[in-house]
Amino acid sequence: MTAYLRGVRQYNQGKTPRNLEIVSRRVQLNPDTARALCWAPIKNDGALDAKSLLDFQKWGVDQGLQIRIVSDREYGDLDLARKAAAELDKR
Repeated sequence: MTAYLRGVRQYNQGKTPRNLEIVSRRVQLNPDTARALCWAPIKNDGALDAKSLLDFQKWGVDQGLQIRIVSDREYGDLDLARKAAAELDKR
């Protein structure tokens, strides 16, 4: 989880030359295409954006792509993410 959150924090630095190179290589895009894409924000601490998840789930249900709305209690325990974020913040 700590490695994931380090990656998130790198990603959140935006479309830096290093990030463009990483994204381009990993998803096999040319750097200009990667630069033109919308990069969705991810929270540095691994927390989930409940409203965005709910909105997306509603869309999925409306489109017939999802059977039901999953409650925030069903997402899982985010304690591991909180602990990893606290560890990174100490460094």
